[in-house]
Amino acid sequence: MRVTQFFAFGAPSGGAAPEGVEILLPVEGAPSSTTARVMGVSDFDRLYTHRWELEGAFYQRVRAERGARTWLFTTIAANGGPPAWLLLAPRWPVHGPPITAVMPPLEAPALADLHTIREVRILGMADITGRRARPRYEKAAAAMRRLKDPRVIAVSVLPSLPALTNVQKAAVSGIVVSYDARVAREGNAGFLKVPLLCDFSSEAPALTRIYVLLPRHCRGICSFPGAGKSSAAPQRVVNDALAAFGYSESYRRNWAREHAVTSLSSARTANGDEAVRLVAAFKRVEGEISILARPSVIGFAEIAPRVSGWIVLALLGPLTLFLYLIALWGGLHTYLWLIGKPPPATLSRKFGLVAVLGPVLTPWFMLRYVGPSDETGGRSDEGGALGVLSFRTYECLARLVVWGLLICVNWAVIVSVSKLGLWLRFG
Repeated sequence: MRVTQFFAFGAPSGGAAPEGVEILLPVEGAPSSTTARVMGVSDFDRLYTHRWELEGAFYQRVRAERGARTWLFTTIAANGGPPAWLLLAPRWPVHGPPITAVMPPLEAPALADLHTIREVRILGMADITGRRARPRYEKAAAAMRRLKDPRVIAVSVLPSLPALTNVQKAAVSGIVVSYDARVAREGNAGFLKVPLLCDFSSEAPALTRIYVLLPRHCRGICSFPGAGKSSAAPQRVVNDALAAFGYSESYRRNWAREHAVTSLSSARTANGDEAVRLVAAFKRVEGEISILARPSVIGFAEIAPRVSGWIVLALLGPLTLFLYLIALWGGLHTYLWLIGKPPPATLSRKFGLVAVLGPVLTPWFMLRYVGPSDETGGRSDEGGALGVLSFRTYECLARLVVWGLLICVNWAVIVSVSKLGLWLRFG
């Protein structure tokens, strides 16, 4: 399984860059295709988290949810007219890039702000235990003892001292380490552990993002250390973490105590893979990511729901127009039945005017256009509602009932269809 990890370093508290930092990644067995490269935070977001198999999976879900909400608001506005416009306008889905757990664009780091990779080595247990006692080496040794064939990827880095403007915002560059990890077997399931070693500094990282991708032919259980499902939106977690930069140390610590939170979510990718995402702010995420993947049926049963969900979501636009017209046609006949008047000879022409002008003049008002021109054109009996209401009041009430039914029916259908499409498409 291909594992990619990104480490972005913030400004050192002492004001001077340390002589060197060593990234230690315990792995099961000797890893292959191990690479390390310097990369800015914005470049990492653009090349990795924006790709369809990582943050791109959540981007697609956000786009689909926002599209479904737009069509729901559209059908309510069309059937409700100007009164619905006024109620929906403040809540209308905003246009622009979808919001997920991504960093805002940071200024590109200058060449002087980039770190320097000194060396990348694969070490064994003897190499770690033989080094002088440091908290980071002790944690690495403890993690390696839980592995059957322990190795550790050691990346020696010389961090740069960022410019003052960068210190006040956030880290703008870091190190990307990628390697092919060996997957252990437990019966017919694959099992992968990715130990996470926090820095030995007293403060937890302001922002942590972790992604795990499970292939389509596997259905797995991913557990993150100390992370539970949270109602906090991932983008809110990111924004809270970034809001602490640029202020005093006491302010940042108070802010961290109030805004420490984790958010765990998952989404299906375009080809059926499952992307699991952990976003944490001011939380010490330390321990092991455990991934238990069991094989499942490959083929039509895996792909068909994703394709059908995509089709359902793509048809929301035409469905909204069809529902508006068919519900308005049914509402027009219901209104004529309530007032006891047969359909006029020019019903099609009047229906066309109601359909076109309804969203502008309100269907409740336009239905009066197809009703009787005077009180004698409708029901003549004085039983039921006509016994206590005048015909004009009764006719107005009938239009109000039909108008409410138009909104409720369209709302219920669009909500049901959009939820079905989202469930099929993303799980």
